[in-house]
Amino acid sequence: MRLVVAYDSTYGNTRRVAEAIAESWPSERPDPPVPLRDLDARRLDRETLLVVGAPTHGHGVDEDTWRAFERIPHERFRERLVAAFDTRFDMGRWITGSAARSLEKALVARGAIPIAPAESFFVAGREGPLEAGELERAREWGRRLHTLAVEHAVPRVVAMPRA
Repeated sequence: MRLVVAYDSTYGNTRRVAEAIAESWPSERPDPPVPLRDLDARRLDRETLLVVGAPTHGHGVDEDTWRAFERIPHERFRERLVAAFDTRFDMGRWITGSAARSLEKALVARGAIPIAPAESFFVAGREGPLEAGELERAREWGRRLHTLAVEHAVPRVVAMPRA
């Protein structure tokens, strides 16, 4: 299973989380994370888990992120294994909103299959830095995503009842 991490980042915090997720992937040469605006949809084959992340702005995703996301043909997401993350303040989601939840909803609307709930990583201030321990938590989440992606990709054998 290959990993593609695409992100948008205003102050570099979301980029750092994306890098930590990519570093956690058990591969000799993991693909480096790419800015969402540079994501080449042709890289998304059936053996790819797509992880998308963005900072939370105004309870969701900012216009630049949506424009980058919208340029990818919808059919490239159909039946694609995905996960979404964001960076935001460590407050109730009802206060801050969540870019990850907005991204996850958009991916599902395009036919993608989320393998884990949307995840948030926390910043200490508007421009950061990330709170202590968040990069390690991102690495742990990346390892968990790998396990879930492999489990999801394994064909299920169903025993047929004898006639």
